[in-house]
Amino acid sequence: MDIAQALAGSIWIGAVTLAFAKEALGRGEGWWGLMNSSYAAGTMLGGILALALAKRIQKHLIASMTMGSLLFSLLTVVYGLNNLPWLALVLCILMGPVNQIRDVAQQTALQNSVPVESLTKVYTTHGVLISTVMSVSIVIFGLVADQLGVRWVYLIGGALFIVSAICSLSLSRIHRNHPITKHTKNM
Repeated sequence: MDIAQALAGSIWIGAVTLAFAKEALGRGEGWWGLMNSSYAAGTMLGGILALALAKRIQKHLIASMTMGSLLFSLLTVVYGLNNLPWLALVLCILMGPVNQIRDVAQQTALQNSVPVESLTKVYTTHGVLISTVMSVSIVIFGLVADQLGVRWVYLIGGALFIVSAICSLSLSRIHRNHPITKHTKNM
């Protein structure tokens, strides 16, 4: 799930979003800044929303991951097909809360499923894996943007977020048989 998201996550690097602003939306660097600001605002709103929904997210970790991935996928595909600059801003704002809720649920599920004494190793390994996947993905999506056009980057990214959602659905089946239990250590 995280690998699919890391592959797709590289579509939001500055060079690709700037190319999208210029090629797909017919706007310049100023608009690119507005898009980045809109996403940041959406992320802040998403953090506040995730805080307000914390108990509900905790009770429904897998569902939150699945819905977050599906909605983020849908928003990404619509974004990639869009040619209206104002709609791009709205979509960027909407992506923030969806991404925050999904990420909070994923982080919580990971923390709850790993013994406390193993968290450092797990997070370190996870970080190296995600950084490696994103590095490769940046090169691949750069080639896709050059060869097929920047819209294809977002369409492929949207498909990868669907893969992430499918992975979380399979987690749901596993979770029914082996619930995520919180690993804590008394100190």
